[in-house]
Amino acid sequence: MKKTMLDATMGLCVGLVLLVGCGATSTPITTPPLVVNGYGYGEAEPAAVAAYQRGWAHILDEGQWTASEDAFREAARLDPDWVMGMAQVARITQDIDEREDLLVKVEAGLAQAPEDSRLILEVFLMNIRAAIARDRGERMPEGFAASRMATAVQNFTQFGERHPGETYIQAERVEWVHAAEGAAAALALMHTLPARVLTAPFYAGYEATLQAELRNMAAAWEAFAQFESMMHAEAPAVAYVQAQLLEAEGNMNGALAAAERAAALDPKHQLAVRLQARLSAELEGE
Repeated sequence: MKKTMLDATMGLCVGLVLLVGCGATSTPITTPPLVVNGYGYGEAEPAAVAAYQRGWAHILDEGQWTASEDAFREAARLDPDWVMGMAQVARITQDIDEREDLLVKVEAGLAQAPEDSRLILEVFLMNIRAAIARDRGERMPEGFAASRMATAVQNFTQFGERHPGETYIQAERVEWVHAAEGAAAALALMHTLPARVLTAPFYAGYEATLQAELRNMAAAWEAFAQFESMMHAEAPAVAYVQAQLLEAEGNMNGALAAAERAAALDPKHQLAVRLQARLSAELEGE
């Protein structure tokens, strides 16, 4: 069997989430999220930080956008002054007026946030502004996309090197490196992360996606099998990753069916909804 970064996770079944059935559900998975080491967000109430970390686990490991939004809103409720909690609600809400109101509050609170939290928040603010422009049907200034990407890679790399055990910020770092430098660079970065971080299901699923993009389909399906073994049968994440792999193989009907399952399990899973729409349009255009 080919060795991959998944070797570090063999035998460590985290038991979070998958997707197999159909029908919408917003019921949060009850398994506790992974303990995250490396950065404690000391400016916030501990209960708010715990809810915030649950929000990350729901969206990145499980693909449960509805449960993630609920957890991030809980974090903001438990500590109304915590800028990071506000920022996460602003990122995930589909209410444009709420997003704009929260943008003002996050901008106002940025200067008071600790230095390492500001590294994250600077990127989140750019994401929020881009989301508002998308919702309003407006174009961002020329050069914004390149500036956002460069800032994200720089800030998340700096944060990740200072706090290597911070599971989900490292995941965002990997995603931005993927966007900026490609699948091979993102895969190489994952292989440098601490083994403890790689036990989060996100990384097995993302390895599958990256390997598929690189057309290493045997490795992609091996990673997918590991991801699936870590998941619960009511989560959209596995169906979404499966759809990406099937598309990479040219099985467009199978990919569409998997994307439809992911979107049915959580209609707020925007990536699955967009993938479903794109695949449907492509098949209709044939």
